[in-house]
This record gives sequence, C-alpha cells and structure tokens, in this order.
Amino acid sequence: MDFSKYLEQKIKEKEKNQKELQKKKIKAKNEEIKNKIEILNTELRNKGIGFTFNIKPTQNGDGWEFDLPLNVLLGPKTRKYCNELWKTIMKNAGIEMDFADEIKNAIDKLDNYKVTMKINSSLDKEVGQGTISKE
Repeated sequence: MDFSKYLEQKIKEKEKNQKELQKKKIKAKNEEIKNKIEILNTELRNKGIGFTFNIKPTQNGDGWEFDLPLNVLLGPKTRKYCNELWKTIMKNAGIEMDFADEIKNAIDKLDNYKVTMKINSSLDKEVGQGTISKE
C-alpha cells in the first residue's frame, strides 16, 4: 500500500472515530438530561404539583424544547400577585374591587394552552422565542 492510500485510510478512520465519539457524547448528554428531568419530576410529585416536565430534542437537533401549560405558569402565586396589584391600582383610584374570581375564570379557560420554550444544546441559553399553542 502506498503512503497516499495509507494516509487516506487513516483520515477516514479518524473521521469515523470522531463521528462515533460525537454520537457517544450526545447519548451521554441525553442520559444526563433524562436523569435530571426525572429528579425534577420526582420533586414536583413530592410537592404535590400535578405537572410532569417533559423535554425533547428540537426537530433539527440544535437544542431542546419543553412545554409548560399556561395554567401552571399562571399558578396561585401569580394570580394572587396580579389580584393584589390590580386591587392596589383600583384602590388608588378610589375603587374597591377584587379580581381573584375573574382571574381564576380567565386562567381556567387556558387549560388546553401551553407555552413552548427552546434552549440550546448546552442547556445554558434560550433559543428563539417562546410560542403559545393549543394542545
């Protein structure tokens, strides 16, 4: 075998090994993410939160995406905060009013809607913009 063919063969072997190594790294990262998500979901169950966190690779594989139901995103603390804020604004205008029931009724209508967020493959930066869609 002449040297150029030997060199060409070694380059192909190196490229093949690099691809295999990259696949192993991606698989290991996916397992790490899966384990972290399972820990998070266990914590959510232990706290009595009726929500399971699911994360999956984006269609083009450049990152991850996850969904969050709007009624979870706009949970009791957010509802209370909004109610208190609006009550204060109205009170300053001389109007006594409570919005808790209206906020609850509005958010109950969002039951089948979700926010989808995307993050990069390193899990350290938001990618793009969140979207809202009906399940």
